Amino acid sequence: SNAYSVSFDGTNDYATISGSSELSISGDCSISTWFNPSSVSGFNYMFSLTDGRSSGTDRAFGLSGTQMVANTYASGWNAPFTHTAISTGSWYHVVVVFTAGQSRIYLNGSDLGTKSIATNTVSYTQTVIGGMLYSSSNHFNGLIDEVAVFNSELSSSDVTSIYNSGVPTDLTSYSPVGWWRMGDNDGGTGTTITDQGSGGNDGTLTNGPTFSS
Repeated sequence: SNAYSVSFDGTNDYATISGSSELSISGDCSISTWFNPSSVSGFNYMFSLTDGRSSGTDRAFGLSGTQMVANTYASGWNAPFTHTAISTGSWYHVVVVFTAGQSRIYLNGSDLGTKSIATNTVSYTQTVIGGMLYSSSNHFNGLIDEVAVFNSELSSSDVTSIYNSGVPTDLTSYSPVGWWRMGDNDGGTGTTITDQGSGGNDGTLTNGPTFSS
């Protein structure tokens, strides 16, 4: 069942997952999440993996206005993908695939193509959901659910199955190294988001994000 998501206020709310070798990914990397924005103004980052700012050893994605952006600190933040405008109050599914020198986005199962960016070997520090590790601004404003990290490049057929015509599905068969269900394993209470992936790296809600049913 999928009963909960987490609500972020766009000001200082985020969740952190720390200290995991499973998330220090040296090769291809894919991230999947569902999101429902309350704002489509400016940069609203949903996810940041690691902290290798200038050299491209991080992975991040979110919204640049009404368009998706997938980048590293080194490059790509100013090159959003072009697609039908994201609207507030609606649920979307995104899969971001980082491979050598590029990022690819699938939005609601549709392949938006690739952008050239710097992607070097990840040097792990911390994962942030709802913002960026190295920025005190650009926090996401809205709901985030079912965040998953894979240490491989998901295929287009994998993405279609995960999107599941708009209904979140069980990700166990895809072997995520991190999978945070944002309340469904925690009863929608407290400040912990339990990791259902192979790494077992639980997250902590920080500065007041809340579970939303």
